[in-house]
Amino acid sequence: MGADFKVFILCGQGKNMAPLSSVRASGVPKALLPMANVPVIDYTLKWCETIPNPKVFVCCSTADEAEISAYVDSFKAEHSTSVVASNVTICSKTDAKSGDFILELTRGEPSDFIVVGCDFITDIPASSLVDTYRSRDSDSLLTAFYYPNTLENVDKKSLLKDVTVHSSLDSRTPRLLDSYSRDYIENKKTMPIRRSMLWHFPKSLVSTQLLNASVYFCTADVCRVITETQAAPEEDSTDEDPDTRSSSPVRQEQEEAHTILAKGRQWDRVVRDIARRSWAHAKPLKSVSLCVLDSNTFARANNLSAYMEMNRVILKARAKANATAQKPAPAVKGAATVGVDSLVGEETQLGERTSIKRSVVGNNCTIGKRCRINGCVIFDGAFIADDVTLENCLVGTKTTVGTKAKLTGCNVEGGYKVEAGKVAKNETMLQLSLEGLMESDEYTDDHDEDDDDDDDSEMGDSDDWSVSGGDDYDDDDGLFDRS
Repeated sequence: MGADFKVFILCGQGKNMAPLSSVRASGVPKALLPMANVPVIDYTLKWCETIPNPKVFVCCSTADEAEISAYVDSFKAEHSTSVVASNVTICSKTDAKSGDFILELTRGEPSDFIVVGCDFITDIPASSLVDTYRSRDSDSLLTAFYYPNTLENVDKKSLLKDVTVHSSLDSRTPRLLDSYSRDYIENKKTMPIRRSMLWHFPKSLVSTQLLNASVYFCTADVCRVITETQAAPEEDSTDEDPDTRSSSPVRQEQEEAHTILAKGRQWDRVVRDIARRSWAHAKPLKSVSLCVLDSNTFARANNLSAYMEMNRVILKARAKANATAQKPAPAVKGAATVGVDSLVGEETQLGERTSIKRSVVGNNCTIGKRCRINGCVIFDGAFIADDVTLENCLVGTKTTVGTKAKLTGCNVEGGYKVEAGKVAKNETMLQLSLEGLMESDEYTDDHDEDDDDDDDSEMGDSDDWSVSGGDDYDDDDGLFDRS
């Protein structure tokens, strides 16, 4: 195995992060959503520092390229001695999916590579995952990482759990065997169990507790397995029985070569099909190792609830780290108070007798007098008038909130103007526009829309290109022997 790793950071628009992400004209690319006033991709780039000789490719849509490229340039300037800063490249495409990027960027001489989303934070160094990957069995094509939810206050409905089929986690070499989206199971009212899988793995387990980390460590052999060739027009059909359906000549050729279609598909679908490939043929093929991360901190900001809670986790960690620091001088009587578990950005003005607790306030904001802000994330440039109460709210860039408004559990699109005296609970507030009229049905008070990044969902995600969720899982993919 070579010493170098190519690292593909998948940056989608983030459908599950609307109305704050760039799926709305007023939003920002998912990769640049502020996490404790730092773009979330900053954490990913720094995480890559402990990967041996990383060659980093930031993959994004053409529409987001200018903003993401500008931030990456600033990252390079600020971390000029960083091994990542000197080896990071922006790659953009229009209407592409993650499989398209990986196919193009792995052409030529195959090498080991890593696929990650842009939306996670963790206290696990990348070097630890490299060690786990290097200790894999020789019959493993790649290692897929999963994690249990550790966020205390996240909306459980928003976690977008897939149904994951795997071998025993107590075994020496756990295997990913199959997976189905939650939508697929709910729509079909059933989950197929493959005879050939049970033949090879009679003690297979079905889990709804594991979350896809969207972190994949892949051997160079994966480059030889994935293909651009479209197997057949009915590739994504789910209507036929895979054990009885006839195969097209192209599909039969793919089965004989044991290749997996990657063009125009999301990477999690490709990984799922590689996992199925390992047991779907008479002759066992190389498999997908499954590793469950054991950590108090691994989470993905692939929905608004998780994004809010991840900001709070970072604030708690900052408060704990600063617990032994010298206490600030007593506040001037009548001055605004900011809790130790809060963060206020640069050039932000706070009015008299305003209280900020468990919240992140962005840069260049104006907060009026006698405001009460608790458990919120407020983006740059927001204007909050006097006597406003905000609790558990996400407030977009350059939003205006009128005097004496009281919002609880609301998500406010950037640039929106909340009228004075407005009282609202669990609402998503969108600007009145043709875009808003067309998409207004997408956003519900519960904010549990299932799409993903499916991005994730870190392309087309469904949530985005980040490999989690998206178009329906096809139940009919030509991977199964008919003999």
